Amino acid sequence: MRDSSHVWSPWLRTSKETPFEFYLGNRLGDVADEKLEFNKMFNDGMASDLVLVGDVVMMTCRDVFKGLKSFVEVGGGTKTMARAIAHVFPEVECTILDLPHKINTVKEDISLAEYFGGDMFVSVPLANATLSMDNF
Repeated sequence: MRDSSHVWSPWLRTSKETPFEFYLGNRLGDVADEKLEFNKMFNDGMASDLVLVGDVVMMTCRDVFKGLKSFVEVGGGTKTMARAIAHVFPEVECTILDLPHKINTVKEDISLAEYFGGDMFVSVPLANATLSMDNF
């Protein structure tokens, strides 16, 4: 992933969606579909960052979530943000929408949220609020 940052200049002159796709010839999600070890490493890295982000959001922006009945986290296969919201607001019904390859690797307690494997460009479950955590 880091190597793809070295091709930003030529990437800007292409029609590829991301430097990652330009450098490797595949989208990040496609590589994650094919290589489960890469998928796990990527998800673990994202979850590590989101633990801090989730805590900061709940400390500084918790009023945004007051009164919500339902919430969809898009791209939250590791459920880190949903966990932060559910911890502070247990009454909020959380749904996590992510690509099927990410949902299929989650082996944690599913009582925290409902998991939905799908594509955010096709359909997003209905909710009072949606937060996108996806970047590819």
